[in-house]
Amino acid sequence: MNKREIAEKAKGIKLIALDMDGTSLNNRSEITPRTRKTIQALVDRGYIVTPATGRGFYGLRENMLQVSNIRYVISANGAVVTDAEKGRIGEKLIPQAEAARFVQELLHEGCYIYLHRYDEKSTHMFGCPSREAYIKGASFRKKDWPEDRVLYGSDLADFIRKGGRDVIKLGLVFEKSKSFADYEPIIRKEFPDLNCFRVSPNSLEMTNAQASKGNALRFLCEYLGIDPEQVCAIGDQGNDISMVSYAGLGVAMGNAVDSLKAEADYIAGSNDEEGAAAFFEEFFL
Repeated sequence: MNKREIAEKAKGIKLIALDMDGTSLNNRSEITPRTRKTIQALVDRGYIVTPATGRGFYGLRENMLQVSNIRYVISANGAVVTDAEKGRIGEKLIPQAEAARFVQELLHEGCYIYLHRYDEKSTHMFGCPSREAYIKGASFRKKDWPEDRVLYGSDLADFIRKGGRDVIKLGLVFEKSKSFADYEPIIRKEFPDLNCFRVSPNSLEMTNAQASKGNALRFLCEYLGIDPEQVCAIGDQGNDISMVSYAGLGVAMGNAVDSLKAEADYIAGSNDEEGAAAFFEEFFL
């Protein structure tokens, strides 16, 4: 679409689904003052601004966005839909037995696995092959890992089995000496009930096969009585394709993967250029 067509399309939009990492946040995982101001302006204009993220719901609005009056959030890549006034209104979880089997089969030297627990805070737990690997500090290890949430070897699988809870989301991160080709075929073959997608150059995330940002967005729109043509969705990664395709106005960031750009109606600037803010300033504000 050209800019005139985008401007015309924007007139009918009621809900804006907004990816976080790589879209609203820059490459330092920060939201700039300009982007925050723009999102707040959209809310103040009456748009239903809905973060659609791989992150958990807890603290997202208050600590990261710091934007008031955001009511609905799609989190964990579509596994959970939350109404801030009513709580979780939609969820598609990974059965605990499947999550435990995933950890048991795929956690080994050269990678780690994390999960979001099904609790109030979507608590992150991390599985590392051994304490030695954790202490050594592999190149992929996050510096802010809380050690009391790190379990070693089969301990994470046992923790899942004994916990009595299904899992919101799984993540697998591998050293750069490995590649997606080492893991994706195994996951597709051995875990067909999981939805697997790339989220960074060396990591994958898994949800229930029925969970996606697109399915969650569709659910929310039906819940609110909003037509797809009244939706704008913007993102940058493969896990955003389903919601960008669903929306009447789909936008890819300049830093987006090519497969998402191919589905989008418009390509904005990159996240480090505050491309999302510039797009909404031009066509919505």
